[in-house]
Amino acid sequence: MLNLIYKIVNAIFKYGGKAIQAIKNALGSLYDSFIAAYKQGFAALVKWFLDHSWIIQIVYEALKAAGLID
Repeated sequence: MLNLIYKIVNAIFKYGGKAIQAIKNALGSLYDSFIAAYKQGFAALVKWFLDHSWIIQIVYEALKAAGLID
């Protein structure tokens, strides 16, 4: 799980707004808390994903569909 979170967070910071747009719909009502964690940096975003582990696969698939992650 940590490996997948690492890949996701790296893609988000690498592609920025493009990645955020790709996962915005997948996040739904969690979008605001996600953005708050994103603005706090890498470690905060990793913690956010650990706290919301049920959404990891959904976010991964959204990034993959957008061609932003392998």
